[in-house]
Amino acid sequence: MRKVNIRSYYIKYMCRFIETLKVIDGKINNIQYHNTRVKKTTFDFFNQEISLYDLLNTIIISTHSDEIYKLRIVYDTKLLDFSYTPYTKKTINSLKIVHMDRFFYNYKFEDRQNFQQLLTGLDQTTEIIIAVNGLITDSSYSNLIFKKNNQYFTPESCLLPGTKRAFLLDSGIIKTAQITVDSMYDYETVSLINAMLEPGDISLAVGKIIF
Repeated sequence: MRKVNIRSYYIKYMCRFIETLKVIDGKINNIQYHNTRVKKTTFDFFNQEISLYDLLNTIIISTHSDEIYKLRIVYDTKLLDFSYTPYTKKTINSLKIVHMDRFFYNYKFEDRQNFQQLLTGLDQTTEIIIAVNGLITDSSYSNLIFKKNNQYFTPESCLLPGTKRAFLLDSGIIKTAQITVDSMYDYETVSLINAMLEPGDISLAVGKIIF
């Protein structure tokens, strides 16, 4: 009987990734940052540097709408699936700290069961902030930025360095800082940012963070 290479099997059948893209007037926002992440992901897992542009070449994006659209693709070494829908922002009224000893999500895997488990029992307007060994990281679907004295900081201990986070850092709009469960109360507000969310789109006073 032929011996199965477990790592090769896992990579072939289990490693599916997602990329979420913001489309405005038919143009993909920050596409170069998404392309960088896709190329790194495919190289690290499949030893192939695959371009996002190649994955998207069969998708027709409407250019006749001033609405914001969400393009979500699923891929491995090729495009597996996609959806293209008008974007609706979530309503978030409170944030809850979830303490973990360890938590890994340094690639944008399609499988998000670990996040869903942490959200179990919470209402739809409550989002989590994951703290790993006391360090603030991310929410379940976004990076975070904290405001203090009209300056903006993002946790250096984030789980997944997002494309919007990278753009804001490169633009000098935000800086990194070590933010802990204790030190976060030195800040005034916290905003959720991702490919779809701009700073301030979802922003809450730090006092609304619960345990």
